[in-house]
Amino acid sequence: MVAATSGGKNLLFSFDTGASTGTLTARYFRAFPEQFASLKPIRISEAGAGGVRFMKGYKLPSTELHLGTATITLHDIVVLTQPLGTGVLDSMYGNLGQALVAAFRSYTIDFSRMQLCVDEIRHHAE
Repeated sequence: MVAATSGGKNLLFSFDTGASTGTLTARYFRAFPEQFASLKPIRISEAGAGGVRFMKGYKLPSTELHLGTATITLHDIVVLTQPLGTGVLDSMYGNLGQALVAAFRSYTIDFSRMQLCVDEIRHHAE
C-alpha cells in the first residue's frame, strides 16, 4: 500500500509493481466528482475470476499525487465508477503500477520498514 495526498485528502492505494499503469477505483470517483464533470464516459472491461464485466468509467487526463515532498502527475489513468466487489481494492482509491514511480530516478521498497522510498524526480531532458 502507498499513502498519498491529492486535493487536500489523504488517500491509500495498492501498488502493483508488475503493472505498467494503474486504475483508480469508484472510491476515487466519488471523492473527486468535479474531475469528471467535463469528461465523457467510456466503456471499461474488467476481467476477474467470474469472467469479464463491463462498466462505465472515465479516462482521467491527469491527476497529481503528493508522496511526502514529491509530487507526481499520472496521465490517462482509467477510473472506475462502480465497486469491483473485491473488498480490499474497493476500500482503496486505486491500484497504481509503474507509472507511480516512473518519474523518479530510482525507488526502493523497504519491506522491513514498510516504506516506499523515492529518489529525486528525473529531468524532462533524460
